[in-house]
Amino acid sequence: MTEFFRQLAFIATLLGGFAITFLSVLLTAPGSRPIVNWMVGLTTAAATLLMLSAVGSTLAGVVASNLGGPALPPAVERLHNPVYLLFLAGTVLVFLVLGLSGWMRTRTLGVVTSLTSLFGLIGGALIIAAL
Repeated sequence: MTEFFRQLAFIATLLGGFAITFLSVLLTAPGSRPIVNWMVGLTTAAATLLMLSAVGSTLAGVVASNLGGPALPPAVERLHNPVYLLFLAGTVLVFLVLGLSGWMRTRTLGVVTSLTSLFGLIGGALIIAAL
């Protein structure tokens, strides 16, 4: 379980950093269109969820590794589902923002990015379902 928390913290940090970088690009983009405002909100939510997942996973991993035994305290075991759900929700929002990103330019690019994002979400759901 300790390794799970470590890996989840690493991936959540990586995706959260990507979301924050994307947010900074959106905030400095010239002009303000409704799609950009939606993307700013979704990216902020994604970054927040992923950072919470990273912090929760890191703290749970530290506690689990300090104990060193096979059994984890119930408080640490109860963190598994919440930090995983935060991670999944943040990841879904990142996919949504990626899907919306093409609509900033043209309709054709919007359709391409939306379909690509949808295929990514479906692929992720299939991977999770196989676990």
